[in-house]
Amino acid sequence: MPPKKTLSTTTKEALRQENRELHRQLEEMRRIQNMRESKKEKESRMKYLSFINNIPDPVFIYDAITYKFLHCNDAAIKNYGYSKEEILLITPFDLHKPEDFEAVRKNIDKRNMGTPDTYTHLTKDRQERIVEIMTTDIYFDGKPAWMSVAHDISDRIMMEEELHKYRNQLEEMVNERTLEVLMANKKLREEIQERKRAEQAILESEEKFRSIIEKSQDGIFLVDEKGSIIEWNSGQEEICGIKRAMVVGKKIWDVQFQQKPKEERTDENYREIETLWENFFKTGDNPFKNDLQVIQIERPDGRLRHIQQLYFTIERDNGVMMACSSRDITDRLVMEKQLIQTQKMEAMGTLAGGIAHDFNNILGGIIGYTDLAILKTENDSSIQKYLKEVHTASKRATDLVKQILTFSRQEDRKKEKEPVQPALIVKEALKLLRSSLLETIEIVSKIDAKDSFILADPTQIHQVIMNLCTNAAHAMRETGGILEVRLTEEMIEDSVYKELSPGPHIRLTISDTGHGIEPELMDKIFDPFFTTKKSGEGTGMGLAVVHGIVESHDGNISVYSKVGEGTIFSILLPVTVEVIHKQTQVEESIQGGNERILLVEDDAYLAEAEKKILKELGYEVTAVTSSVEAFEIFQKLPDRFDMIITDYLMPKMRGDQFIQKIRTINTTVPVILCTGYTGFSKVITQQKAKSLQIGEIINKPIELGRFAKSIRRLIEIEKN
Repeated sequence: MPPKKTLSTTTKEALRQENRELHRQLEEMRRIQNMRESKKEKESRMKYLSFINNIPDPVFIYDAITYKFLHCNDAAIKNYGYSKEEILLITPFDLHKPEDFEAVRKNIDKRNMGTPDTYTHLTKDRQERIVEIMTTDIYFDGKPAWMSVAHDISDRIMMEEELHKYRNQLEEMVNERTLEVLMANKKLREEIQERKRAEQAILESEEKFRSIIEKSQDGIFLVDEKGSIIEWNSGQEEICGIKRAMVVGKKIWDVQFQQKPKEERTDENYREIETLWENFFKTGDNPFKNDLQVIQIERPDGRLRHIQQLYFTIERDNGVMMACSSRDITDRLVMEKQLIQTQKMEAMGTLAGGIAHDFNNILGGIIGYTDLAILKTENDSSIQKYLKEVHTASKRATDLVKQILTFSRQEDRKKEKEPVQPALIVKEALKLLRSSLLETIEIVSKIDAKDSFILADPTQIHQVIMNLCTNAAHAMRETGGILEVRLTEEMIEDSVYKELSPGPHIRLTISDTGHGIEPELMDKIFDPFFTTKKSGEGTGMGLAVVHGIVESHDGNISVYSKVGEGTIFSILLPVTVEVIHKQTQVEESIQGGNERILLVEDDAYLAEAEKKILKELGYEVTAVTSSVEAFEIFQKLPDRFDMIITDYLMPKMRGDQFIQKIRTINTTVPVILCTGYTGFSKVITQQKAKSLQIGEIINKPIELGRFAKSIRRLIEIEKN
């Protein structure tokens, strides 16, 4: 047997050799660990700064004690107008208005509570911007600091917060034998603890950015290098109506395809989305070029929303990751559409006003010459009857102009409601409709409430009927059908319609046999600018106007529709409690005279017609087409004329200006002011008319009976 000493020496030598080898391995591992930790910390800082610089919103980092700025991103420089060097010389207080300093100081201590603060920030050139500040505490260059993201909410411009990538997974734990040796070595234990502290700092940094993702008011999602969704924040959930758990781990092209409107979910579109993303992951080239994209999605609840997106890439060791921030701009687009539509309506109103002025002059001539012809014919002759029909048609054309002006908001509709018979308005509206509807549409009318009266604006009631009947006809234009209009009277009990007063009401029912209204659209049909018609076929204002008119008349409107069968609109309006006495009007003979009248009308055709009418009534008339020339005549002969009749809207000198100059010479001569100008009531108020001593204001086209009566009345007042 070998001596024990020899065995002991050999064993110790072997153990020492093994221990030296272990130490060598530990030293090598420590060196590798140090290199990895240094690289990881450097990579984390680079990701940190890369994240900040990629955020489209301004980001400021400032010292938690001195409040001096330590760092800012490019957006801060661009949006505030300072250079980076200038920003590093100031504090957050320099971005606030002086009167806000105290509020800013009070809010600093609660800045890490996760609640955004709203302030007015000042740029370098002292422009004001309303911003929402989200602040979180961080460590920057080893010092405690605050990081603030300033989201410009003054005009909701796209300024998205971008995020950095997830950290690489930690190294696998060393094997059990190495771990035992490391734990036995105090120095290595300290290094392990230091590594854990570094890893914890990195983890906390990552958590801070995840917190920013979650606190972002906009939607944010991240896609890894394999095309899988790895982050989907609450903002994205709100925008898309899809929970995070439903999409994380799924391929981005599958999710985006399912978000497309139903009619766009085709195989071709799926391949297009899939190819776009696959090409990106192969080449690393951002197909969106960091530009804002606007897409339309369909939420699971069926609502269509317009989403503005900004994509940007993040470099990783094993590939490129894509980040996207999203914002729902549907409401903004609706507001823009409303603004455009309002501008169109204003333009239409301006155009309608100009057309109405010229058209009223034309109608004035037609009505004037018709009145002359009636005066020249024998009573009850067939020719006189025909002429009266022409006169009635001309009056209808006058009312039609008023309806156009009402719709385009050029006509003041604040006039008092009057007792009207809806049965007569329905008959008149249907008479107009018959000439414009397709032959495949049959009109059926059942008027039972022939003698009922309501307090209403007849033009607006006419507009309600025309709008609803036009919509009904539009629903049947492809297949034809029946348009039915009913008018009945019924008693409304207190418990049936809470918004209506109990008592007698007329019910106007307009039904069609068209395609009907989808159930999900029923709650939207009375919304302004909502329409299912194609571009150019409607404004989306028809039913909104109808609803407003019915409400203004203390009424109720309801709708029933079934897809494929048709739609029924039902309107209830209270019957007036006023007693209506239908009186047979006896035509008064039209009186004339022999006084001298100065007539001022810039339209030569209308001036000639009015001159002939006045001469037919016996007056001596001097007709002039220029207000300037008329004033020169009056200056020379101030006592010659017994009356002045003048138009309002004339070149060089308006009618009111002409009257004002007349009053400097003669304060008693009677004056009639005629106008077809739609904005007249806003210019010539009652007070101004009184100050100019205007005897009467007559709207064009002029009606002979009132015209003659007004002339005679004012002349007699002056004589007496």
